[in-house]
Amino acid sequence: MANLTAIYDACVSLLVSWKSVSWRSPCREITTHPRVVINARSCHDRIAIYEKQPDDVLKWYHLGKRKRLYHDSLDDSVAEAVKSTHPDEALAIWKQLAEREIARVKPAAYKVAASYLKKTRALYREQKRTGEWNTCLSNLKKQHKAKRRLIEILNTL
Repeated sequence: MANLTAIYDACVSLLVSWKSVSWRSPCREITTHPRVVINARSCHDRIAIYEKQPDDVLKWYHLGKRKRLYHDSLDDSVAEAVKSTHPDEALAIWKQLAEREIARVKPAAYKVAASYLKKTRALYREQKRTGEWNTCLSNLKKQHKAKRRLIEILNTL
């Protein structure tokens, strides 16, 4: 319990002064300031990830995404946390992250996208769904055929 409190305290202290924090319940939104709400959502996710509770991780992830209050920097961590219990959710998150990087249209971003696609490939193989991986990869190649550098990277996967 002490570790949970320490994690919560660390998350809250990033964007909020101690005087503005409402300590009634760690699950309540701390204040109505949007940046603090984002911090509180990601704090709940971090706690759920730390406690290895994938159902709670997804609950907070979807709640934050639906209300557009979710901080995107945790997407990869969420996918890692839920890949063994909710593989389709993890695959969807990694594909979305890869597409977001590809949309930046920069060679450095293509390398980052490749790292997400490698995680996707590994999970597809682990789930014995290599046919779906091959389809996914060929669709990406068709969709982005004009992006020569991206195709070179995709060919290495």
